[in-house]
This record gives sequence, C-alpha cells and structure tokens, in this order.
Amino acid sequence: MGLRLSTAITARRTSRLNYPNGVAVDSAGNIYIADTINYRIRKVDASTGDISTVAGKGAPYGYSGDGGAAISAQLYNPEGVVVDSAGNIYIADSGNMRIRKVGTAAIQFAATAIGSSTTKNVVLQLTSTLNITGIAAPQSQGGKQEYTVGTVSGCTVNSTGATSTTSGTICTVPVTFTPWYSGLRPVPLQVSTLSEARRPSIRWG
Repeated sequence: MGLRLSTAITARRTSRLNYPNGVAVDSAGNIYIADTINYRIRKVDASTGDISTVAGKGAPYGYSGDGGAAISAQLYNPEGVVVDSAGNIYIADSGNMRIRKVGTAAIQFAATAIGSSTTKNVVLQLTSTLNITGIAAPQSQGGKQEYTVGTVSGCTVNSTGATSTTSGTICTVPVTFTPWYSGLRPVPLQVSTLSEARRPSIRWG
C-alpha cells in the first residue's frame, strides 16, 4: 500500500497530539509518532524541534491515498509506526486493518551526473496559518550550492510577510538539483516565516 512522502509544516508550540500510541526514531534522531485520534503520523525534527505531518490528512473513518502524497492519504486510527534504515515509514493503519508504507523514492532524484541538472517538485502542506517570507535551500558540504528553488505555486511567499497563507494550503516548490559530488544526503528545505524558519528535512539522491 504505497504512499509518496511529502511534508506538512506546522508551528511546534501549537501542535496538539490526540491519543498518541506508537513511537519510532530514525537514524538521524527524528521522532515519529502515531497520532491516533488525529489520524496522522507526526515527525519531530531532531535538530529544530519542529513537528510536522508526514502522513494522514486528519479525516476519520475511511481509506484512501495509495500511490499519492502521504499527507493526502486517509488513515483510520493509526496505532503504530516503524522507520527502516532507508527512511521508509511503515504504519499500522489499525482501523483499516492494513500496514501501509510511505516510501522515500518519490522525493529522491534519479542518478544524476555530477555537473548536470534535474528538477523535481516538492509538496508542502501547511497545518497552521503562516506568513511565509521565503523558501530556499542552503548550501551543501564544501559550500556548494547544489539546489535551486524555482517559482513556488499554491501559496503566497512575500519578503515582508504581509500576506498570510492559510492552514491546509498545499505549496508546490520546484527544486533543481545540480550535484557537485555523489551520494545520498539529507537536504533541509528552509521555509522562513515572520516568526522563525521551518526546516522540513527532505532526502535527495
């Protein structure tokens, strides 16, 4: 039951869990929580403390979403979560009597020759209203700028933060990858708001 990994951003101090059950920790120290009665799987970023939704749209009593973005899938009382060494997430979707997998492949670039470029869209969904001032990708090791963010669609990005983007909005962020060296590594896509930066961790290849 495959789902595609995407990321939802939320404020870490205002998120509330409802009957959390299973907990898992990945190799980077990030914590994953089966937020059972919110019908979601949450992630707490080890470096920032930010909490985000990695699976589940929060609607009860139903099943949907296989093959699509994980944050748009419908989970019914998820009670367990496990993360493997490759970053794949396995969910005990108890109310639907299924084990569901959130794979990492959908957010990885295919093998790309050093110096050449390829572009993919990253999907972000806001679970609280934010005034977004910028979306950017920092430099990789050695000060190399391997990632370039294109024109964002679906949400409002304003350098002054004058316009807010409402909760539930889905943002599509085109990212161009031009590798300077080989290997898989995590890349923090930085979403800046009026209050502070949100850094959903995304893995590229």
